[in-house]
This record gives sequence, structure tokens and C-alpha cells, in this order.
Amino acid sequence: MLEKVEWALPRRRCGCCGKVTAASVPGVRHAAAGTVSYGPRLHAAAVLLASEGNVPVERAAMVIDTLLGVPVSAGFIARANARVADDLATAGFDEAMKTALRAVLVLAPNVQKGAGRLIDLLREANRLVVAARATGQSRLDQDVIDELRARYDADVQIGELTNMSRPWTDDKNHPGLVLARRLAAKADQVWLFCANFHVPWTNNPAEQAIRLPKRHQAISGYWHTPTTLTA
Repeated sequence: MLEKVEWALPRRRCGCCGKVTAASVPGVRHAAAGTVSYGPRLHAAAVLLASEGNVPVERAAMVIDTLLGVPVSAGFIARANARVADDLATAGFDEAMKTALRAVLVLAPNVQKGAGRLIDLLREANRLVVAARATGQSRLDQDVIDELRARYDADVQIGELTNMSRPWTDDKNHPGLVLARRLAAKADQVWLFCANFHVPWTNNPAEQAIRLPKRHQAISGYWHTPTTLTA
């Protein structure tokens, strides 16, 4: 039920110019003396429906009338949202949002550059492995591996820090953070191809080895026993 509150607002007349000034309603800045105005809760409902819920003003007025029993007009919904926009502009919200967006636009290329640096680093390592194998070596020098690992660890750490606070759906970790943590945990496996040239640079050979069995499994079902697998 709509609660009605009547405010007795004092007025004072200036002794010099004769202008009369009335007090304002606490918490309802748009209310003027001698007028009837809706309070902050009804304004909040109008803003929530129209701005947050993207409900058209006519339908928002209908929803408020149905749920709250207050037959407001579409004009009231529009004015309530305009007042909020003015308040946000006065508080500097627009400029703060622009600053935040500029920071995101600057940060996003850096995130992509970090991932690109990791790819370029691994490709560089592979070129060193190919050159060393051509000279008959069985592994890269440890100093070279340590230098590559140091660059790798630094970029992975940047990836972790960058994605740690990035939001994702269902309160889960951002995929960038998941990948960075996995690269950090599996770093020894990632760089094994530098210390043992029998290990390929990518896992393509391993995937190719199981491709046919997995294809058979997808088409014909799965094997119940090792006997049927080898048949």
C-alpha cells in the first residue's frame, strides 16, 4: 500500500529582496513545496524496471500499478530515469566510466600481447631445438633453457595477475586465469622438448595416435573390455 507523508516545509522571506525560500524535502530533492511527489522507493522501482530491466516506460508503469497498486504514468517513469542520469552526471559517473573503459582498452591489448609473447617464445625455442638437433646435440644447453624458462615464467605470472580479477560466468575463474595456472603447473612438461629431443614440440603425434580409436569409439560405440579393443 502506498504510504502518504505530508511535510510541513517552513518558508522564509528575504528582508532585502522579498524573495520567499522554502525548505526542501529530506531525501526527495525533486519534490517542491505545494506539490505532490512520489518518494525514493517508487523512483527506485521505476529506475530498476526501465534501466536495469530494459522494460519500456509504458509497460513499467503498468507493472508498478499491478504489483504496487500505484497508477503512475509513463512520464513519471521517464522523469525518474532522467533524474538518475542527471545525478550520476553531477557525481562524475560518466567521466569515471570513460576512464575505466580507457583502462580496459589499454589493458586488453596487453593481455593479448602476453599470450602472443608465450607463443613466440615457444616457437623460438623450437627453432633452437631444430638447429641444435641438426648439429647432433641431444638437448639444449642448460643456460639457454634457464633463460627461456625465466621469460616463460614471467609472462605466465603476468597472465595470472592480469586475469585474477576478471569476471566470468557462474562465479568461475576466467579462462585466461585457468590457462595461466595450468601453464605454470605444467611448465616442466611444456619445456621437456628442450631437454630431451625425443619429445616432440607439440602433442600432435599423441593425438594422431589415438585419433582412429576415438573415431571408431564415436561411430560404433565403446569397447567394454580390452579383448574387444584388440579385436
